[in-house]
Amino acid sequence: MRFFPFVLVTSVVGDDLVNDDMQLLQSRKDKQSQEACMQVLTGEEAPIEGTFIGVNNHKVDVSVGDVAPTPGTFCVPSTSLALLERSFGLSSAGDIEAAVTSKRRKTTTTSTTSTNYEAGPGMVIEGYTELYDDGKSGACRYMEAGELSKGSCGDDFLVPQKNGSTTCLVGKYSEQTAEVIAALQTASSPKACAELCDATDGCLAFEMSGASLEETKCEMWMSSPTLSQHSSSRPHWCYAKSNYEAGPGMVIEGYAELYDDGKSGACRYMEAGELSKGSCGDDFLVPQKDGSTTCLVGKYSAQTAEVIAALQTASSPQTCAELCDKTEGCGAFEMSGGTLEATKCEMWTSTPTFSQHSTSRPHWCYAKLNYEASPGMAVAGYSELRDDEGQSGACRYMDAEELSKGTCGSDFTVPQKDGNTTCLVGKYDEQTAEVIDALQTAGNPKACGDLCDRTENCVAFEMSGGTLASTKCELWSATPTLNQFSSSRPHWCYVKSS
Repeated sequence: MRFFPFVLVTSVVGDDLVNDDMQLLQSRKDKQSQEACMQVLTGEEAPIEGTFIGVNNHKVDVSVGDVAPTPGTFCVPSTSLALLERSFGLSSAGDIEAAVTSKRRKTTTTSTTSTNYEAGPGMVIEGYTELYDDGKSGACRYMEAGELSKGSCGDDFLVPQKNGSTTCLVGKYSEQTAEVIAALQTASSPKACAELCDATDGCLAFEMSGASLEETKCEMWMSSPTLSQHSSSRPHWCYAKSNYEAGPGMVIEGYAELYDDGKSGACRYMEAGELSKGSCGDDFLVPQKDGSTTCLVGKYSAQTAEVIAALQTASSPQTCAELCDKTEGCGAFEMSGGTLEATKCEMWTSTPTFSQHSTSRPHWCYAKLNYEASPGMAVAGYSELRDDEGQSGACRYMDAEELSKGTCGSDFTVPQKDGNTTCLVGKYDEQTAEVIDALQTAGNPKACGDLCDRTENCVAFEMSGGTLASTKCELWSATPTLNQFSSSRPHWCYVKSS
């Protein structure tokens, strides 16, 4: 574990060599034990050499001046504590605490770690965006089936405890026993919860609540909240990890980002040899905060403040991805905007195959993936052909009692990125990099299905490949009746439904 730069500075002069943090050593030190331990918060400095156990339960050695990167436990050998006691003429850890308390009146402490328990917008945290409820702080929420949901512990979030484990509370915070509350990890500010989130695998957002250190509670969210709900009875703050920098976006499980020469961009596809931005209503819809969808007339910059205020904002592409996952028929999404207030998601029911970079407004385009050698996703208007064992495979038909893979030019063509079609000579792995780079790639079978829908006389399609860069579509004018499984390269064959 790496300890971060010094964040809590204590100025001590002359005999005041006992660091203020020594007061935190447990006065109930067991004389029979090997160590004396204390609970520490993020940013607190080690006054002497010892060991630190963080939220991940890893134990590491620390030196004087090292700083706790997360809440945890700091321990020192009992012999070291005894040496301090003798050095300062003190007889117990309690005496040390009393002495340090009296010294504190004569010392000046400057801290960059502040508290935040006031109900209202929280502190600025790098890498995170706070979600507001009409300008007020609030608890994390998202829309589900047109209703505001507080999420489900275990599915959407977990509650960290002081011992490094996580839990779920049954009922409201005010209904918990003192024992349950005492076990919860407290936080001095939203930043303390943010550092817990950073140290928690899969954490995308967090909620902090409480009006004092003793009653704070953090929630580590693995789903992405899109709204917050203000509470007049208990302060809450909701923060989500942000991604507003124009450039490749974050990695999102189950999706592939489409790039424009290595840059992020808006969703596009080829139609009649031209790059199309799609049509709202036919290819995509724009979600709103109330759970409905809309279409914007004109550019984003031409919208009224009222229209923009109604749009569902997003802290990162992950937020739009989760909206897509909750939207029936969504196969891709676009996110745009350079701040939370200016973001817009598009839920695509058609599948984009390109992106187009913009220098004036950041955009990101992601398509759902399907590269596992197994039955593919459902594609509206098509039926997938599978073998007797239910496996996906390449398109085939019987010709003179032989299984035929078809003939390029007669039975199918291979689409390219420029809107043209071609035929490959030999196997895919025998092609040059230049040939492969020109082929139209696809994030999933639906992308090939959309290409087929836009191609005259196309009645079926085949998709193959195990990554976005290695995918290939075949648009069939003949009708395959069988498929053939391949153990070396994933294939899927779909035929238009009659």
